[in-house]
Parts: sequence; C-alpha cells; structure tokens
Amino acid sequence: MVTASESKESTGLQQSFGGATSSKTRIKLVEFDSTEIAVATDINASFHSGFTLGNPDADLPNLYCQNINTARDTENPLLFRVTATFAANQFDGGEGPETGGAVFPIWNVTSKATPKLVYRLPGTTQVPSRGDPDPNLDLQDIEGEPFDVKGERKSVLDVQPQISVTVRREVSINAPGNYISTVLSAVGKRNQGRFLGAFEGQLLLTNITTRRVVTNQSTKTYDITFTFVFDREYHLAQVAVNTDKRPSGISLGKDDNALGCPTPSADLPNYCEHAYPVTYVQPFPDKFNFGGLGINIR
Repeated sequence: MVTASESKESTGLQQSFGGATSSKTRIKLVEFDSTEIAVATDINASFHSGFTLGNPDADLPNLYCQNINTARDTENPLLFRVTATFAANQFDGGEGPETGGAVFPIWNVTSKATPKLVYRLPGTTQVPSRGDPDPNLDLQDIEGEPFDVKGERKSVLDVQPQISVTVRREVSINAPGNYISTVLSAVGKRNQGRFLGAFEGQLLLTNITTRRVVTNQSTKTYDITFTFVFDREYHLAQVAVNTDKRPSGISLGKDDNALGCPTPSADLPNYCEHAYPVTYVQPFPDKFNFGGLGINIR
C-alpha cells in the first residue's frame, strides 16, 4: 500500500515583478508500506505523487508543472518528499541566441484534402461531445445522410487545416525530464481544453521535429516544430456493425427487425439498403494539455 498526502509546507500563489510572474510549490509526502520496500524508489514515489511534467495545477490551471524533485527521508527509507514547482509558461525559454532575425514562434497554416471513407456524410451526423463516444451507447446509430452502397463505404474529400508552429528552446538534452523528452509524449494526442482557437478534441498533434542550432553562444539551442491537424468532427471514425447474415459482413437497416427501415410515412432517415447501425469510434482517445508546450501565438 502507498499513501500520498499533501504537506503543510506547500505554498499558495506566489507572484514576482520580474521573471515568471506567477508560481506555486506543492509538496507531497509519499510513504510505502513495509511490505513494499523493494519498490520504494524515487521513480515510484514520483509516480504515486500524481505530479506530471507539463500538467496544469488543479486549483490554478494557468500554472504548469515545470519541475519535480524527489528525495528519500533520511530517517525513514519508506518515506519520500516529492516537490513540484508550477509556473506560468514553464517551457517558454525565450528565443535563444542568434535567431538570425527570425521571430519565434514561427507558424503557418496549410490545408490538405484527403480521401475519407464514410457510411454517412460528414456534417449530417450526431457527433459526440468533445469527440468522446459514450461506451454505454456503443450501438447507438449516429444518424445522418446515408452515403454507402449496400454497406460499402464511399470516399469523400475531407479538407483538414494543418498548423505548424516552431519554437526555439535551450535544452539540456541529456537531462532527465528535459523539454524535448517531455513534449514527445504528446504526439498522437488531442487537445485537452481549447487551444489555438479549436474546441477540445479537435486538434491532433501528429508530428514533432527537432533541429539543433549551433551558435557561437550555445550548443544547447534547438528549433522544435509541432504539427497539429484540425478536424471539425474530432478525428472520429465511422464503424458499421458486423453481421453473419450477409457476405459483406455489414448489417443493413432491413436486418435485425428492420430497426433502420421505417415505414414510408415515418419522418426518419431510411437505411433499409444502407449500413445500420453505424457508430463512432475514437482512434485517438488520449488528450494532452497543449498549453504546457509553451506555444504563445499573439
């Protein structure tokens, strides 16, 4: 058993005239049971503290965790003191030396049309809030205008804007928990909370590239480029229900008691000869607080 409790030494909001305008220090005491002496390590204590680099403070979400320090108690080998420092723009390290006239961050927006296989036309369906399907409604039809032919998906052109942002940072690449190793964990995740004008879940971080910039003043300067893809429908994928009644393996509206095949007088979509039911799945269920990346576009 492991217990983690907040120390009375934790501070409230601290503000200063220069440097980081706001900061906060939280301290947790993590204690392992005597039966778990083998796993009583710094790494496990840090994990059980609940602190994660880049995550916002629960009470002051504009402050982000920028440093975690774990120390074993000198008298009790099962007790650890985990100190987390939260600050505004914790990854905003400035432009770095010799920017060559470039003003960071550098950003651009492009749009790319890609084929997308669907059963129902995008823009006509019932999209789940924030792109998170309810697991209790996994067989509920998404409705919308049918576009398939007897259960075979058809392709539509999906135009998705891509946003690329380049920041310059001083990074000690061999230091544990450095900026680059931290942000790499965000790849393949969607935005938690609004970011760059997009609603939660609409931006997907698809790529991060780094380039070392050697200057006369520093050998630790890196340009880091983030690529985000925007999808109005939250990067969801349409999935049809399988059946063994048809060679195609896709259930049609006229199958299973004809639930998707209403009478002609009913004011309902008619899926008699189309895939039914069709549901949404989220290929990218994890989210990340991109505000902790230190990207400030004004």
